Amino acid sequence: MTRTDESVGQTDPNFAIAVKVDKVQLLYRQSGHAVLASLIGGGLWAAVVWQGLNESGRSALSAWLLALVLMSVVRLVLFITYRRRNPQGEAVLPWLPPYVATLIASSLVWGVGSLLVVPSDSMFLMVVTYVFLIGLAGSALSAYGVFVWLAVAVICAVLLPILFVFVSKGEITSVLLAIAGFWSFLSSMRGVSVHSKAMDESFRLAHELREATQIATAQADTDALTGLRNRRAFSEGADSVLKLAARDRHESAVLVIDIDNFKQINDVFGHAAGDVSLVCVARLLEHELRRSDVCGRLGGDEFVVLLPNATLEAARGVAEKLLNSVTAKPLLVGGKAIDMTLSIGIAVGAGTSYDLLRRADSAMYQAKRNGKNQVAVG
Repeated sequence: MTRTDESVGQTDPNFAIAVKVDKVQLLYRQSGHAVLASLIGGGLWAAVVWQGLNESGRSALSAWLLALVLMSVVRLVLFITYRRRNPQGEAVLPWLPPYVATLIASSLVWGVGSLLVVPSDSMFLMVVTYVFLIGLAGSALSAYGVFVWLAVAVICAVLLPILFVFVSKGEITSVLLAIAGFWSFLSSMRGVSVHSKAMDESFRLAHELREATQIATAQADTDALTGLRNRRAFSEGADSVLKLAARDRHESAVLVIDIDNFKQINDVFGHAAGDVSLVCVARLLEHELRRSDVCGRLGGDEFVVLLPNATLEAARGVAEKLLNSVTAKPLLVGGKAIDMTLSIGIAVGAGTSYDLLRRADSAMYQAKRNGKNQVAVG
């Protein structure tokens, strides 16, 4: 991936989606306790204001508690369903809208519903309610701070209604309380913004580290010119396949492939032509081999192929097919035709990749001694 002076998170849409997925997952993972906290807080608030309410006020409080319980149940069902389905990747994103909708509805139950219960002429009950709402709004920072807009929406839904009531009363005490609450609101928004930016940076760095690790691993395992596995990566992959084959008592075949007269190609046509011939063989291997086969470049002009669960007859058939494909059509480089041939050594057995590779390499040199452009078995 080409990098600019800007961060990947700012320029790559796929990266931005990955960060958003992480944030939604964290939202579901860390905020489940907020539902229970809301229920407990609602019970405590109801117990405190109960004695100060008349009959109609207590009926309204009972209705309010029922609404809070219903919204909490809806949110808990959402959390449980999410965890059971355990969505991954971009499948997580459709779970954000229902989360937001149920959260805002629950916040309005507190912010608007509580004011429908408490009489506005009772300053004591209003202040008690105010204290509970301030605490509830403050908890939004830790519970929903991964998304600035979500935390701000919760704080607005919880605090703004009672601040409006205090201002509308026109009394010095209530106005001062409103100013204090508004200042708390601004401070909370500032805190949410800082928290969310730090969270975004953390996610961004985590993805950059993961991407850098993947690139470093690919570079360590890949031959830069041909894109095939290098010698180390081939040995690791081949040993894993051979172990599975040995467990099932199957033999496998290793082919060592060498480009004939490669030095002459470089000397006569130039090193660029040599590189083209190497890439040509690599693409041929990728085209002709099965997905289960393992191929790589040993270095120089030598390639290696592991054919799992292959007999000598099958391996010889593959080798002959590769020889015919290379000789059938000359390699064109800069308008010049280059006739290219291969020498291939075969080893069949159930040993380690090192043993089979050593035998196949020896067979390849035998093919060279026999006149090149042919197959030998070791």
